[in-house]
Amino acid sequence: MKKKSILLSLARGKTLKIACLLFYGFCTAQLVTNNCDKVKISDGLAVKVNGNFSNTANAVLDINGTLNIDSNLVNNGSVTGNGILLYVSDFTNSGSFSPGNSSAGALAINGNFSNGTGVLNFKLAGTTAATQYDQLNITGNFSCSGTINVATISGFTPASNTIFELVNASSLSGTFATKNLPANWTIEYTATKALLKYNGNLANETFEKKAPIVYFKNHVLYITSEIAIQDVTIYDVNGKKLFYQTKIKNNDYSKEFHLNNGLYFVHILDENHKLSIKKVIN
Repeated sequence: MKKKSILLSLARGKTLKIACLLFYGFCTAQLVTNNCDKVKISDGLAVKVNGNFSNTANAVLDINGTLNIDSNLVNNGSVTGNGILLYVSDFTNSGSFSPGNSSAGALAINGNFSNGTGVLNFKLAGTTAATQYDQLNITGNFSCSGTINVATISGFTPASNTIFELVNASSLSGTFATKNLPANWTIEYTATKALLKYNGNLANETFEKKAPIVYFKNHVLYITSEIAIQDVTIYDVNGKKLFYQTKIKNNDYSKEFHLNNGLYFVHILDENHKLSIKKVIN
């Protein structure tokens, strides 16, 4: 099948909807500057940009198919949708990213993502990722900065200590500078995830009696949990990450460490996405 190329000239005040009827769902463009109100890439469509893509201030890029950018992506506007975004260069966000549309969804990003001075928006209506709450999945490193906004919809209130995996990446660094969260919610970080935790109304909360048991013995770390363990992360007293292991899927965990004597913080994430933090002396 011969591939076609198009030059997109987008004017403000208009909406451009790129539908699957174009070239059997595949089209290319040499350079795109989005100055219009909204560009929508429909589900099932792959759009290739052989150059730069600039999403200007006040413009909306709604990705529900696949957008493949050969060079640089500049976002000063808004990116939404349930699609896949691929790019060659590292990307720094200066606008907003909002996974999903009117309902919850997920955006997948192939590359390194720095939030810079940008804004990430998430909404929650349940505990299932991509269908009941928004999620951002990144194949490269996520440099966490900028602002995060979280809103619950339809009166949703989860059980206390419920964890939501808002951002998944191959690695994560930094923290959000500004966090606009509902009352009793907090952001937690692991080596690869930015997590949202609901702490409940602590004044009326009945605390769990059986938290994970964590201790060192002869330089071996032992963990026993009623719920299968998913991730284990160890930090020193200065907050430096010393160890991370994922996909453990067991109620009992043990591993030998050659650490100096002292105090350490062990983060245990169980398969129900509940995070426990324990102070342990080696």
